[in-house]
Amino acid sequence: MSSKDNQVEELKEAEKPKEAYKPKVEIKEEQKFGVIMCLFLHSDKHNKLMKSVTSMQLVAGKGILNNHRYYETINKSSGYPNKNHLSIIEREQIAEHEEDIGKEILPGVIRSNIEIYGLVLTDFIGYRMKIGDTAIINVYKARVTCKQMDDIYRGLRKITKNEKLGVIAEIEVSGEIKIGDKLIVLHD
Repeated sequence: MSSKDNQVEELKEAEKPKEAYKPKVEIKEEQKFGVIMCLFLHSDKHNKLMKSVTSMQLVAGKGILNNHRYYETINKSSGYPNKNHLSIIEREQIAEHEEDIGKEILPGVIRSNIEIYGLVLTDFIGYRMKIGDTAIINVYKARVTCKQMDDIYRGLRKITKNEKLGVIAEIEVSGEIKIGDKLIVLHD
């Protein structure tokens, strides 16, 4: 059995995140905010399934508390603290990928820390967003696809090119966030 087959089997057996598709608020077409559907932390080990959580602590200038892969890391080329604090993707984008490959993509498989519903995230690169009661992030670039996407499903890397894998954000103001919280675009 190949590594890819093992990962697919692992995913089939993995417990689906609680509350993955059912927001606690009614979402209307004309709303201009997103709602957190799922939250995930990276594993201690490279290329393993992400851990589903119901809340997480965002720490300004450092990342997500207990997110071992990116918390308080240094950019190897610049020597400065890494701004890649969290990744976010919209479930609507994931649904497009599911249609393109003809397979279900379970929550967490795309390996973003936050999965939301209700905003086209790449439309807001360069904007700040408030999440929950206090956290503020700066959405500063589109997430770039990588080889791991083809490890999930053959062809997924190709269809996630051209800003189709969500965004990367820097945490500017600390705060706890949870499933059901809104992401509100700040126009300051």
